Amino acid sequence: MLSRQEKWHIIRRFAATGIQDPGRIAVLAFLAGRLERVRFMRSLDFSETGALLSTRSLTLWPRPAFMGMVRGVSFPDPFLWMAALVDDDGYIDVKLDFDGSEEAEWFVPHLYEDARDPMLRPEVAEAEIKASIDRALDVYQAAKARFEEALHEASPDLEEAYTFFLTMAKRDIERLSHALSQLKARNAAPSAYPPEKGD
Repeated sequence: MLSRQEKWHIIRRFAATGIQDPGRIAVLAFLAGRLERVRFMRSLDFSETGALLSTRSLTLWPRPAFMGMVRGVSFPDPFLWMAALVDDDGYIDVKLDFDGSEEAEWFVPHLYEDARDPMLRPEVAEAEIKASIDRALDVYQAAKARFEEALHEASPDLEEAYTFFLTMAKRDIERLSHALSQLKARNAAPSAYPPEKGD
């Protein structure tokens, strides 16, 4: 999970991507006061409460600078949205849209896919990855045993097929092990940004 400092860094960097619009600056200040509840998303499709903020200029179609929702109710006005959240203690899912948002290194690695993202529940995600690794190991062991049998049968076709399955199983295990390591590192890593004066 992101630290407060990491979330503040993202908000501060986003604020510099567009003009100093009073409504957007007010929303960012509002979010800065509730950092422990903010989650940055790629999509708000499954979120009940959240906001889209956009400073994007390179688009074919106009995009709203702000669109908020509270428990499924839309709020196109940022000040009404903030007023509706005064007594709300739930999570606030935030989608930030700006030129270059797809490649920004300070932003992209910290996004959740949507409110259903298993990474929001690391203990569940870890259990699912471990179960997948166990299944891949079972496949690998079974393929390896059958491959050893194929060697005795001197069947080139069978040998080639099981060599392929062995290779795929090994790749799955490596990929899943890497995903598990990333998940553990993401949940255990300290802030990537040094404390700022005034924090």
